[in-house]
Amino acid sequence: SRNIPLPWMPAVNDIQDQLDHLVFAGCLRCLPEPRHLDRYLKAIEARLDKLQQEDIARDKTRAQPVQRYWRRYKELAAKAARRGEPTEGLVAFRWMVEEFRVQVFAQPLGTAIKVSEKRLDAALAAL
Repeated sequence: SRNIPLPWMPAVNDIQDQLDHLVFAGCLRCLPEPRHLDRYLKAIEARLDKLQQEDIARDKTRAQPVQRYWRRYKELAAKAARRGEPTEGLVAFRWMVEEFRVQVFAQPLGTAIKVSEKRLDAALAAL
């Protein structure tokens, strides 16, 4: 196995966190559409390919807005779980973030829904 270059570690850690929440026993039942999993995984592959071809700083710049929404989702999901609150809107937001990742890192794959920072902000405000 190859060693991962140290400058790649923030991206690799982000991808590992994404995969931990995306691929697990029963994950296909959690997806809004199971067929989307392949596209999400292809987007991860595209991001890794770009890491090999581009400046690491460019990945970091692209990742910042995605990570901001992802962190907010995880915070809200933890609070909802502690309080036993309904999570339908939160689950929808979670998949919006996943679609945003596709848009940011693998735009040619296309997204299942229209997604932008403005739409994510509106969805957050509604939560």
